[in-house]
Amino acid sequence: MQPTKLKDLVELAGIAVIMIGLLFVYLEIKQNGDIAYAELVSGSSEKLVGIFEQMSDPEFASLYAKSLHTPADLTESERIQLNVFFEIVKTMFTRELRLSKLGIFDEYEIAPRWLGPKFFGRGYGRAWWNVRKKETNPEIVEVVEEELSKLDVTSDLLDFDNQVELQLDDL
Repeated sequence: MQPTKLKDLVELAGIAVIMIGLLFVYLEIKQNGDIAYAELVSGSSEKLVGIFEQMSDPEFASLYAKSLHTPADLTESERIQLNVFFEIVKTMFTRELRLSKLGIFDEYEIAPRWLGPKFFGRGYGRAWWNVRKKETNPEIVEVVEEELSKLDVTSDLLDFDNQVELQLDDL
């Protein structure tokens, strides 16, 4: 075999090994990205589940209902409890926005657009939002405000209750 052909064959084999190595690096990076995305989505889901679990607690549910209908009757400790709850919700919204800006989530995938009105729509929640929105990302404020302007949360919830009652009556 001629030395130039042997040299060409070795170079070709070397290039093939490098290409295979690059393919493995690509697959490893893709797998790591998929794992990171799954962890981020899981984190958002866990936060959302935590918020709903807190809202379904009977003590908090009665406090939340009181904040919707008679916010002036809230005690100082009840207001503190609600403030912490709303701060958690706002933090989750901020996280969603940050991840959407990084291209990880779709724009405002879950939190602000669909849930903002449920948390901040009336009563104490709306008053809390009107104060705290000055201290948060303007884009979140814009999205939540747009949704709040379209929806009356109490009537929406009551309408949902009526729908459930009708479904139960049909059974």
